[in-house]
Amino acid sequence: MSERKISPLFGIMLMVAGVSLGAVNGALLKALTPLLSETMISFVRYAAYLAIVLPFAIFHHGTALLRPPQPLLQLARGALLCVATWSFIYAAAGMPIADAIALIYVYPFMVTAIAPAALGERVPAAAWYGVIGGFAGVVIVMRPDIGGVDVHALSAVLCGAALAFSLLINRKLASSSPPLVTSTTSAVIGTTVFALPLLGGWQPIGLEAAAMIGVLGLISAANQWMILEAFAHAKASTLAPFGYAEIVAGVIVGFLWFGDVPDRLVWIGMAVIVASGLIVARARQSG
Repeated sequence: MSERKISPLFGIMLMVAGVSLGAVNGALLKALTPLLSETMISFVRYAAYLAIVLPFAIFHHGTALLRPPQPLLQLARGALLCVATWSFIYAAAGMPIADAIALIYVYPFMVTAIAPAALGERVPAAAWYGVIGGFAGVVIVMRPDIGGVDVHALSAVLCGAALAFSLLINRKLASSSPPLVTSTTSAVIGTTVFALPLLGGWQPIGLEAAAMIGVLGLISAANQWMILEAFAHAKASTLAPFGYAEIVAGVIVGFLWFGDVPDRLVWIGMAVIVASGLIVARARQSG
């Protein structure tokens, strides 16, 4: 069997395509909010993804799926992703999709800030400037005032925080659990968690919602595959800056689908977030 050829450029292309599909995924979730409750949307998203990924997981890993490594960490990761999913859907229901995506990008800065204590990683001094700038950009997009902060914006930040902690768990699981096993385990957890509240009252799904759910499952699977495959072709430090393409994709998708145009302050906040993210990525790559 020939050795797999590594292509950083191909990895970058896959990363950009994957996160761009993530923006489309977010837009689909937002489009479903007038039709279904947040809990119902969360359930069908997980269920559709599980239906697609489970056959591949069984084919590649068989009964190993019944014994995922480090089950407590798997459970914690699954629970955090449930929080992230529900809070993003709630956020997207009440604000432009580009704003919601920009706010969840608090997670790279949280990962960088927490990594020294959680993983014992050394963070270069220059990266801390990027962390501070990233949080400043998030505050600009949130626009807190004397009357408080919009609950939908807070929900988007909660999503980012949950993603940050789940990524830290990813690093702990990386050496012991294949990505497909971890992903499938989280899908099972999410499907179960969101199914339980629906036992008391199932919400009917119309044809329009059913069609969107089917597309959502396919896009979720493609998004996950592209990002995982990207990391097989390029280093994390190489790919990190290109993750911010999701913010750009969110602006484009939000305009084409919902007619949303970010105002000046949101543009400034997005620019600060992206610039700060590039500083962090560059500092960690050179450090």
